[in-house]
Amino acid sequence: MGPIVENIGGGERSVAALSALLTGCKGLTSLILDDNGIDCEEGISVISKFLKNNKTLTEFSLGGNDIKGKIFDQAMQKSTELCQIRMTMAVPSFLKNSNANLISLDLSGDASNWERGNIRTPGAKLIAKYLKGNPAVTELNLSWNRLPSAAAKVLANAMKKNTNLEHLNLSYNSFSDKSVDGFVELLRNNSTLLSLNLTGNNIKVDKQSDKTGRAALLKNAILDTTSLQTIADSNHSCQVIMGDRKFRNDLTHEYEMKSINSLDSEGMKIRYKVVLALFSYNKDLFHPRSFDEVPLELMPRLLELVQQEIGFNGFGKGVFDKVRKMKSTRELRRLYQVVTEWNTPLLVMVS
Repeated sequence: MGPIVENIGGGERSVAALSALLTGCKGLTSLILDDNGIDCEEGISVISKFLKNNKTLTEFSLGGNDIKGKIFDQAMQKSTELCQIRMTMAVPSFLKNSNANLISLDLSGDASNWERGNIRTPGAKLIAKYLKGNPAVTELNLSWNRLPSAAAKVLANAMKKNTNLEHLNLSYNSFSDKSVDGFVELLRNNSTLLSLNLTGNNIKVDKQSDKTGRAALLKNAILDTTSLQTIADSNHSCQVIMGDRKFRNDLTHEYEMKSINSLDSEGMKIRYKVVLALFSYNKDLFHPRSFDEVPLELMPRLLELVQQEIGFNGFGKGVFDKVRKMKSTRELRRLYQVVTEWNTPLLVMVS
């Protein structure tokens, strides 16, 4: 870790101090210049010169400074070794020619002054264009930028072509229930993303609608309970983070879904989601017709759930807060009846 420089401020004396510091920092690999009030042309020129000449820097942070200018962008384009960048500014033009080593990009706004969010809708379109190019970036932070609901659709379209981004932080923006369709599309069409942070937005708990609210987002993308097949086809890789503990309830199952998606085994994720669906969401799954389109390779998983007594004898412990023991025996009988009535000779062989 290189130096963390604080309280430089503005003025000629501060620029001179910054210049002396950077001149003496040969072979530097990390430099943090956050919240130093660097906004004058002379200070930016000093930093730009340093970036052009430094061939070892891999981590660079300028968050909380008002950095603008072509000189700085040109310097960033030549800093081909940078792996991690953080800055509070509008979408930088250097992203157009971003180096292949850049894996972490933090463009979060100023949390202490949310009204200063720099990206908003025009910036979201530029970010989307950048993501469509499938850059090497695996972590992207766009928090505190006043991104509106319309940006969800823009980002969803971009993520269809992105196979590298693993962590997307969209916390503390202006997303509302209107953004749900966009995020559902994003999660259904991308299997690379491992975490999506939507904390601090205005996506509400909607008990009535299947198209808005947190429940709709979780059900339609992470756990589509239309059938066992849609459960199997749901996004089992991405962990969606949406609320504080005050929002925790049996409707959205946000924390249960977080626990499930943190498991390593894709098969276990599917099994636990089947458990959650059978006991919480869609009672129609107990109807024989619900199994008409289920591929045979999925049926052994279903039978295994029956044998392990879903939600009973510790199955699900550590994932679900409260195992529904009172219902398990009755529902197991119903599930067993459905499976045995399913008209497929192979089931007899399996059982």
